[in-house]
Amino acid sequence: MKRFLIIGLLTLSVMSLFANGGQETEQDGVNLSVAVMGNFLGDQMDGLISEFEARYPGSTVTDVHRISSNDWSDYLTKVRTLIAGGDSPDVIYVAIEGVKYLAAKKMAIPMDAYIDSNPEVKASIDDIHPKLQSSFEIDGKTYGTVFGWNNIVTHFNLDIMEKVGLDVPSEDWTKEEFLQYADALTSEADGIKTFGVAIPDFYFSVSAWLYNFGAAFLNDDMTASALDTPEALAAFQLLYDLVYKYEYSPQPFVEGADNVINSFINDQVAMVFLGRWPLPSWIENDMNFDIQYMPNFGAQQVIFGSGAWVIGSESKNPEEAFELAIFLNSEYAQKTAIEVSAIPARISVMEEVLPNSPPRNTMLFKESADIAKAVQSPEEYPEIAQVFQRYFSSMMANELPVKDAVDGMHKEFNEILSR
Repeated sequence: MKRFLIIGLLTLSVMSLFANGGQETEQDGVNLSVAVMGNFLGDQMDGLISEFEARYPGSTVTDVHRISSNDWSDYLTKVRTLIAGGDSPDVIYVAIEGVKYLAAKKMAIPMDAYIDSNPEVKASIDDIHPKLQSSFEIDGKTYGTVFGWNNIVTHFNLDIMEKVGLDVPSEDWTKEEFLQYADALTSEADGIKTFGVAIPDFYFSVSAWLYNFGAAFLNDDMTASALDTPEALAAFQLLYDLVYKYEYSPQPFVEGADNVINSFINDQVAMVFLGRWPLPSWIENDMNFDIQYMPNFGAQQVIFGSGAWVIGSESKNPEEAFELAIFLNSEYAQKTAIEVSAIPARISVMEEVLPNSPPRNTMLFKESADIAKAVQSPEEYPEIAQVFQRYFSSMMANELPVKDAVDGMHKEFNEILSR
């Protein structure tokens, strides 16, 4: 197979060969395109493309489709529209929430033949945390190499905590301790209320909440709803109660609590449930913060979602697309582009870069990978996510009783998954 002798660029020694005018790719004038969600990686994406083109002078990335999307469900729909319109990207960045959808709709192709033909690539992939990579292994086939990932942990505004004399709790803190913290951190002065917590309000974060109750949206093989349990109902009931019974949290979708990042920055909320992606905002605003695992509401299970570069099934240059996907996941790319917006998927990169950024408990991000469980993302994820959002919005706007909302989700999930 042509061109793959140069895949060794993934090692530092071969990188130096390219820098010194070493082995180059064939001058075949291949044009490639990439699809990403919104402003993913920002200007750093342009830098990676320039570096790729310098090292592979026969390939040019002529287009980056920056697809404006509300969520992964919306993104997947727009990628499918792009492909149907004859403008299929060669490489697509997608999260766990979309890879099974892409594979089932034959919008992506497996990479195994290319990986197996390149021992250095295969060895390099071994540096990716296996649990994170596992979600891109479908029916024994590899659909992507994981670039970055995120979990859900509790972020604490330490300035608010210090005012009431609280320290970051232990990693095994309980529901009772959580409610005590939420109560102590909720206050009002001069007509301005500070909330102890902002409840999770999107599929990924609510999934994490359910996991910590010993519940989940779906059963283990994601063939049916699992919302017909006391634990699932208790999880949604507490989300509702934090707003309407205890008044420890603002209303999502009503009082702007969906923008929890701004609320946290402006000292309006003391605890939020997010991953590593808000760190650029915390750092830019010189936030005094730390992190801890989510409370144990009956179970303690970290969630994870990872993202990978996959090859579009309509690519006219799949070999070159593979080279681009592998480069975009390389050690160089992860060190250069991820910074603090996600957690690198490579173990070596996590060990190198995490200690160089806040918070104090930063290595929790790496440690949690060993015990994390993937967000549930069946082929039908786009529909599942839309149903969740509709019922959850109605429930938290106080338009639908909690049990009715949970029962409604349960019923519609089963209808979708039984087709």
